[in-house]
Amino acid sequence: MPDTEVIPPPKKINVIVEYRLTMPLTLEEYRRGQLYSTAKSSWQTTMVSTGQGGTAGVVIKENLPCEGVSENIDIHGKLPDRHKASEEGSQHTVKEIHFGKNLPKMVSAVLPKDAKYVEERCWNAFPYVLTLYTSKQSFLSSRLFISVESVHVESDIGAQENIFQLSGKDLKDRVVIPIDIANDHVGAPPEESDSPASPASPASPASPGHKAEIMGPTGDPRTYKSEKTGRGPLKGDKWKEENQENGCPMMTAYKLVRLVCDVPFHSKVENAVLKCAIFDLVLNSHKNMFCSLDEWAWLDMETIRKYEADAFAAAKAALSGDRTLAESLKPPEQPAEKPDWVIG
Repeated sequence: MPDTEVIPPPKKINVIVEYRLTMPLTLEEYRRGQLYSTAKSSWQTTMVSTGQGGTAGVVIKENLPCEGVSENIDIHGKLPDRHKASEEGSQHTVKEIHFGKNLPKMVSAVLPKDAKYVEERCWNAFPYVLTLYTSKQSFLSSRLFISVESVHVESDIGAQENIFQLSGKDLKDRVVIPIDIANDHVGAPPEESDSPASPASPASPASPGHKAEIMGPTGDPRTYKSEKTGRGPLKGDKWKEENQENGCPMMTAYKLVRLVCDVPFHSKVENAVLKCAIFDLVLNSHKNMFCSLDEWAWLDMETIRKYEADAFAAAKAALSGDRTLAESLKPPEQPAEKPDWVIG
């Protein structure tokens, strides 16, 4: 099923940031882990917000196959190989992300009260993924545009200097920010007021497991050890190099973020969006993905897709006020023995 809505490109991009995040996983493991942890966190975040009388949460509007290369990938992508990567089609997902009271104060201060959500459109042709964030609300419709183009590379620890092959002004304006799941801290203030940063972190709390609790960092990669794969803990500043030398699977997600935010005090709002809505979100989700490794490492894709559908249905029920259905989500049943295809 092709997606029919073509999102026009903005006339001008204000900010270009490339994030590089390395994980001790294979590409196949990353794909399953990301789907599982995204579904789980969407449900948990929605449950917590609605349980406190809030309206923050995620509503899935569409989650269907998209045949061939989407015109949006052609228009908004930068990766030279994006057409080849997505020629066999992609999974097209449309979500409404409702803010509730979860926006940074700087962002809330300049938005009207009716600016309550953004629309996320994602074309997942893993290991290539394109995600666009826009708004159809009158105030933001022509003022907000965020594209996140991701490419995931096997046997890589984040050393490729220009994987998107930017040139000219784009390359000159690009800011590169590594994200370290072991040593960076969710919620830490930027080191400099004019740019997002990634300072070192104190220990984060132990995992609450499969409960409707606030989704901060739910484990510390520096102390977590997976019983099912033997990976972890991730210690010191050289954990990437040391794990690679010891034969641990390694991969890197390169994420090119292009941002337009044409609102009052736009530079401060852009910085808040990059730090809180992107850096912290990406860091937090990947910390949780690694520290929940034993929850999903033995689950096959069919099981994870079913859990994803159940989690999104439960989140939708929470937003509509059906707490009984929302609270009925159960963790997937674990295999009794390690599947033959599991590494580690």
